[in-house]
Amino acid sequence: SKSKSKGTKKWDLNKNLNTFPIKKVDTCFFFSSPKIIKKNFKKEIFNKEYIWLKNVISNIKIDRLIYLSSSSVYYEKTHVIGKAKRKCEKYILNNKSKFINYQIWRPFNLVGSSYSSSDHFYNILFRKMFIEKKSFYSFKGNINDKRGYSSVDEFTKVMLKYSKIKKNFIKDFGNPKLIKISE
Repeated sequence: SKSKSKGTKKWDLNKNLNTFPIKKVDTCFFFSSPKIIKKNFKKEIFNKEYIWLKNVISNIKIDRLIYLSSSSVYYEKTHVIGKAKRKCEKYILNNKSKFINYQIWRPFNLVGSSYSSSDHFYNILFRKMFIEKKSFYSFKGNINDKRGYSSVDEFTKVMLKYSKIKKNFIKDFGNPKLIKISE
């Protein structure tokens, strides 16, 4: 956890976890991933997530694993993030006997009130529109492209509710109500 909230531990996932003070957890929410920014695409560091996940699963007994994957697993096989996320999902499925149950979530187009420094299209779009209050900005792409945006807050509520269910699954989460980029 980035915070010092009660019940959370902060640990560098690049280091071996065999000295991690906790050896067993009831529920592990695995959200760690390299930041999605242009320079990371060039360095192709997204495989770190697989290394981190493997480190956690190998060194901590986890009853229930909730893994945050991505809709990018459906992109062409050459997509860097999709390739890394598929590799992580495969590792979980190959090691499913280590868990009482696992959940893999694939959210589509999540947006929230916090616009972090990410190079996702919609983060740039919303930052330009709502934070910088620009009335005009030029993007490359198709103005008729349709997306269904989902609230991070709503996704979190649904995921937390489902996290208590003792069932294995892979679940897509998205808004079926599509709007054009121009809208």
